[in-house]
Amino acid sequence: MPLEATMILLDNSSHSINGDYLPTRFQAQSDASTIVFNRKTGSNPESEVGLMTMAGKGPEVLVTPTKELGAILTSIHEIKQSGEADFVTSIQVAQLALKHRSNKNQRQRLVIFVSSPLTSPSTSVANLEKLAKKIKKNNVAVDIVLLDGYGAEEAEILAALGGKGSGGETTEERLRKFIEGVNSSDDNSHLLVVPPGVGLLSDILISSPILSEDMPGGFGDGGGDVAAGGSGAFAESGGIDPNADPELAMALRMSLEEEQARQRAAAASSSSSTSAEAQAQTSNAAPVEDDTAAAPAGKALAQSKKRSGSTTPRAKTPPPAKRQREDEDIEMEGDDDDEEDDELARALALSRGDEDVDMQGDDEGAAEEEEMKRALTMSLRDYGNQEKEQGKKK
Repeated sequence: MPLEATMILLDNSSHSINGDYLPTRFQAQSDASTIVFNRKTGSNPESEVGLMTMAGKGPEVLVTPTKELGAILTSIHEIKQSGEADFVTSIQVAQLALKHRSNKNQRQRLVIFVSSPLTSPSTSVANLEKLAKKIKKNNVAVDIVLLDGYGAEEAEILAALGGKGSGGETTEERLRKFIEGVNSSDDNSHLLVVPPGVGLLSDILISSPILSEDMPGGFGDGGGDVAAGGSGAFAESGGIDPNADPELAMALRMSLEEEQARQRAAAASSSSSTSAEAQAQTSNAAPVEDDTAAAPAGKALAQSKKRSGSTTPRAKTPPPAKRQREDEDIEMEGDDDDEEDDELARALALSRGDEDVDMQGDDEGAAEEEEMKRALTMSLRDYGNQEKEQGKKK
């Protein structure tokens, strides 16, 4: 942020007691000057701010550039409203005060509050243009806050003067030409016109180019008119003046930042879920396309089977592991059935005396059959002899 030495010029003329700006024109300037001090010193701890008045007995420097807010507030409470503002002389005195600043590295700036019409011959366009050239040569930036609530009053004064000395231009027109003459290539000077009834002057000032340049993300558009109240004032701190309650303003600002971060995270998660659903739908749609493409091939295969006379339905192919277990069980059951069939065949052959049955197809099997036949014949003979002996005994 820029390192500056700033002089605040307050208009304490008799016009400043009017109440068209809340609470009065002078009190609105006082509150706004406190905002200017806090913003300037807050943007750079080495910046300094001074204070002077333009009316009363004459222009008077109340506080030279300082870092102490208490000195500024004490001087403001001692100011009295009277007389007419001497615009040109006040600027010359303020320029001398800045010239004798302690830190020569500080840039020079004037913040001027104007709450009365400029109708004196010294404020003619020619004199203001000469003054603007001198100020620009000395590298002094100027910000003017014009409380333009005296249109009818200024018209009456101009009519009474008959254009003598003033040139017939309004205060706003002359001040615009003055700012154009002061402005350098970097557009470092501004004119802010604040009509009455649009809100607090301090709220409008803090959101204007005059002070927003000293904050990150500020803008410097050369000033302009304020047509509506300061709706954007203190937006970064939830509408709370950081100078009035810094702790509450900081808490609201942190809360707003957390809410913004939460909304960004929710938007990111919703976008990621939407993309995941789209991918899932694409993957689910892919097999359907394959089945549709394979349908004609399956239909042709079925028709070819009908032509060949095959009506056997295709069995569902079990998984490899299950199919292997079933094959092992079937193989074991087949072995047991073969053994039982062999034993039954041998028994039947022996009981019927069928010598042509080939048990195993070798000599060893034939010898075993002969022995079994002999044993069976001998057992039958023994059984017949026993029956004969029992018959004789009876």
